[in-house]
Amino acid sequence: MKKTLISGIIITILGAVLLGLGILHHGDHNLIWHDGGFKIEDTSIKHATFKEVHNLKINADDDVQIKPYAGSQIKVTYRGTNTLDYQATNHQLSINDNSRNGFTFNLGLGNFAPSTITIYVPSTSKLNKLICNTSGTVSITDLNFNQIHLSSNEDVDLHKVNVKDELQVSGYSDLELRQVSAASLAYDSSDGDVTINDSKFIKGSSKILTSDGDLELNDSDFKQLKLVSDDGDLNLNRLSISESLTGRTSDGDIHTTLKDSRNLAINADSDDGHVKIFGKNTNYYHQGFQKTHYSFTSSDGNIIVR
Repeated sequence: MKKTLISGIIITILGAVLLGLGILHHGDHNLIWHDGGFKIEDTSIKHATFKEVHNLKINADDDVQIKPYAGSQIKVTYRGTNTLDYQATNHQLSINDNSRNGFTFNLGLGNFAPSTITIYVPSTSKLNKLICNTSGTVSITDLNFNQIHLSSNEDVDLHKVNVKDELQVSGYSDLELRQVSAASLAYDSSDGDVTINDSKFIKGSSKILTSDGDLELNDSDFKQLKLVSDDGDLNLNRLSISESLTGRTSDGDIHTTLKDSRNLAINADSDDGHVKIFGKNTNYYHQGFQKTHYSFTSSDGNIIVR
């Protein structure tokens, strides 16, 4: 028994020593299969700069961050295991990552941050077009564009972003917009929640479509707005609608707080739920010139308009 205990202690100490040596020699990094053999992944930060860029096109499996800085050139930093390919022609910068094939193995030690492409844009510039397709998250802060087309399978977060034309977002992503302005918004997701605060889309027709997600819109302005969720609640608070708003959910409640009760028309219908408009059990409300039209429909849920 004593020999067994001593042997166990010796093996434990030896294992701890080997583990420490392994960590000192990059044992806390992922072990990846690449080009026919195992390699320690390289997670060093890589840098590149580009002049006179008007358009950005990104195809990646990484998280993407785009933010302003005080410099005069487009600056790209990358922390991850893939290799980035850059093409800069005709004022367009194209960024593609070579996603690794195979598998990775690690002991769960160290700081395994997600692969991230960070693009720094001169704060005084206005880019023409951004096209971004990624399976990672997208974050854009305090920048101006003529056009934005985003496709992501993770969270999309825009803060203080101005778009001259339509803002387009698709994929499986949750969408959060804060202080964003564009001519209109087109969002189409198979599985995503939407949160919009203090934003403006007042020049065109906007639509927000999700197969499975809740929609929450607060203190924002739209010209025309269509909202559809096959499975989710609609929470709409203090929106300014200049022409019309249509909201429909197949399985969920609709709660709306309007800024005003004058010069508008409201029609609401629920197949299996209660309908209340300004405290009354009614399916419609018409007042004044009826400049703005609201239409709400739920197949299975309550509709409350305040």
